Amino acid sequence: MRRGIVLIVALVLSLIAMVFIGALFYLLTSGTQISGIYKTYTSSLEVAKGISNYLMRLMDNGEFCKFTSCNSTNAIINLGDYSRIDGFQINATLLYRVLENPADSINSPQTYAVELKVVNLKNPNDKTTVDFVYRIH
Repeated sequence: MRRGIVLIVALVLSLIAMVFIGALFYLLTSGTQISGIYKTYTSSLEVAKGISNYLMRLMDNGEFCKFTSCNSTNAIINLGDYSRIDGFQINATLLYRVLENPADSINSPQTYAVELKVVNLKNPNDKTTVDFVYRIH
């Protein structure tokens, strides 16, 4: 009789230990996955920030309209070599451009609205979309 009780207690304690170890493995694995997703997202976000800075520099220098049709809405921006960086595909779209004084398009303050989409080529589910509005006086 005592051997049966000892066996049952040992089995119950083993089951509790296995459940505890399984829970630890699950937490460890999910934490690693979340960490990897965050790292990938921040990488694509940094790529989008870099391209945004590049486009703003072009706008400041008055060279932006050489890469897109500034008079159109939803015009694709030709990024050239910058459309693919380090395993990321970048698509840029000029949503609209507003001239405050259309009669003097060269000296008129301008406002640009741009959308950037960055896709990780290794994992297409990892995407970043950045929209920004930039005004030049």
